[in-house]
Amino acid sequence: MIRCVVLGGGMAGLAAAFRLQQAAAHRPLSVRIVEAQPRFGGKVVSESEQGFLLEAGPDSFVAHKPACLELARQVGLGDRLIGSRDADGGVSIFQDHRLQPLPEGFRLVVPGRWRPFFRSPLLTWRGKLRVACEPWIPKGPAEGDESLGMFIRRRLGQEALERVAEPMLAHIHVADVDRMSLLATYPRLRQMEQCHGSLVRAFRAVGRPAGPLFWSFPGGVAELTDRLAERLPEACKLSGRTARRLSRHGDGSYRVHLDDEVLEADAVVLALPAFAASTLMDELAPPLAETLRTLRYVSLATLSLGYRRRDLPKDLRGFGFFVPKKAQREVLAATWCSTKFVDRAPTDHALLRVFLAENEATKGALELPDEILFEAVGRDLKRLTGVEAQPTLRRLYRWPRGYPQYEVGHAEILQRAATQLPGSIFLAGSAFHGVGLPDCIQSGFAAADAILKGVS
Repeated sequence: MIRCVVLGGGMAGLAAAFRLQQAAAHRPLSVRIVEAQPRFGGKVVSESEQGFLLEAGPDSFVAHKPACLELARQVGLGDRLIGSRDADGGVSIFQDHRLQPLPEGFRLVVPGRWRPFFRSPLLTWRGKLRVACEPWIPKGPAEGDESLGMFIRRRLGQEALERVAEPMLAHIHVADVDRMSLLATYPRLRQMEQCHGSLVRAFRAVGRPAGPLFWSFPGGVAELTDRLAERLPEACKLSGRTARRLSRHGDGSYRVHLDDEVLEADAVVLALPAFAASTLMDELAPPLAETLRTLRYVSLATLSLGYRRRDLPKDLRGFGFFVPKKAQREVLAATWCSTKFVDRAPTDHALLRVFLAENEATKGALELPDEILFEAVGRDLKRLTGVEAQPTLRRLYRWPRGYPQYEVGHAEILQRAATQLPGSIFLAGSAFHGVGLPDCIQSGFAAADAILKGVS
């Protein structure tokens, strides 16, 4: 009997435990999953309040990475999937003291149609002409990492970086574009450059994908994590328990020391934040512990706000907006959740989710008391959107050290960590191979498959 212990009950840990438990029906395996919080799901938290559906963490998953869709169907949630209302979508960027819609047909950071792009006030004429020259910019080197900022600057120019790429791509990753690893965050852009010689040509070649851009469930993303937890036998789930130490027997097996119990394990999946995994590796693999500590995290928060529709300006539209770093606002981005998906708010209300994160301009803001933070966000929203009304609902979720940073050289750090891992210990989660839900599922599956490969 191979004894498997998964540490961490977020999406990656649940995916690993689910995969192992499936295999246990045909192979000599036992599975335990340990989660420090009372509930499983990690940052995936969906709650209903006053007719609103609130998401504390991710509110959806992308369609172009199929892992979530496939897993949802596998656990019987296929008929619960709902797609985003893309016809009502589009995003805006705060520029020149107002929200400027992204031109129609824009794909990531590249114009898909030239006429709407040239008519848009988002860039100056100098900036637009620089973007139009992109198909003639020589390809960069095929090997080696570079920052996302350097890549966009090289291909599309400084203005496109500051006015489009930095507000959108950096804030999606809660990061600094000049520290973000291109290969770890947007490797597809490098592939497009190398295969097509131009991002403009590449996006035109692949076309726009059919179907919704995002998916979720009527009860929120937590429907998936809840269903995964339900599929695991009660005897294998240990919630509200923390792993304090990992030690090793002379025969190569491990002991997982909890507060009040010791679990015997032949294989361990560390589906934890890198800083938590590093603490557990201090005794077993000090070099690995030091490597994991080099992976940086930032804190962030989401604030859900419910408004009466009659109190909102009539010209607010689209999925939401982004705010450039140079604007120096507390609010970095916001999503109109009730526009993105159906039934997220009562019919006469709208639901806005605001994103706040630590950076040079907002240093210390996330440590402010709730009421002071609410006032700061209210001032920003008045300047950004014209919304002056008091919300009928406010719900703040704080995530200290909640978001991993994929900085230049991230791949080399992961390669070094792989060589330092003790036998039969595996890493999974958002710190390593992607922060999105599909990426976390894939990392959990990969860890489980590595264990199963050794069993077969």
